[in-house]
Amino acid sequence: MPNFQVVKFDSINKKWTQAWGLKNPIFPKFATRQDAITQFKESNQDCNSHLLLLEHYDFGSKRIILSQINPIHDINLIVEELQEGHHSELMLFLKQQLIEIDFDEGTKKERNERLFQGLSQFIFPENITPRLDYTFTLVETSNGYNDYTINHHPLITRACVPHDIKTSDRFNVYYGESSKSSARWDGDLILSLEDTVFTINEYEFSYNPYYEEFQVHHHSVIGPCESFDDLREAIDYCNKG
Repeated sequence: MPNFQVVKFDSINKKWTQAWGLKNPIFPKFATRQDAITQFKESNQDCNSHLLLLEHYDFGSKRIILSQINPIHDINLIVEELQEGHHSELMLFLKQQLIEIDFDEGTKKERNERLFQGLSQFIFPENITPRLDYTFTLVETSNGYNDYTINHHPLITRACVPHDIKTSDRFNVYYGESSKSSARWDGDLILSLEDTVFTINEYEFSYNPYYEEFQVHHHSVIGPCESFDDLREAIDYCNKG
């Protein structure tokens, strides 16, 4: 009989942990996947954390994602992006860890199924949070703008680029819950986003291409108060205040 577990993503320590308080005590007694999925969704409707319902048969066996609530990663989207050539580090990691699986042979549907299985059984449930390439999805082209959803960026969620934009013109960038900034257009959307200036907890930070680092400023300090090689480190610093 399969065993069902619920885990949640710990955003502070950046790892998955057992969600003991959210696990229904009768989960291990469910006979079918659908019963477990139904109970999982009904029991956690008001939860704001990213939760996974996992299934495994034996101690130490690979766990399979059956359902998610408030997902951080859209696995179906990542599968499509892998097929398009994005996330080369993740693809290499998959091939190194799952050497028994051939991700290059067969039809696109067959490759997609293998990639989904690899991601859902190994990568995301096993405390592995891979660094993903930033990608975009064109949502709308009306009112003189291309409206894009930005995927996998730790802050930016949306960008609106005018149809007639010229090099060095600025365009609107949206990040966080409801914050707005701008970036300078250089002909490539993802590269242009590096110019965005962010504000969190009275800290302002942006990427300095000359020093190749993210520099954090505070209104009470002259000059940068901290610098980081990684965007996520700059975000964590500003969030801690």
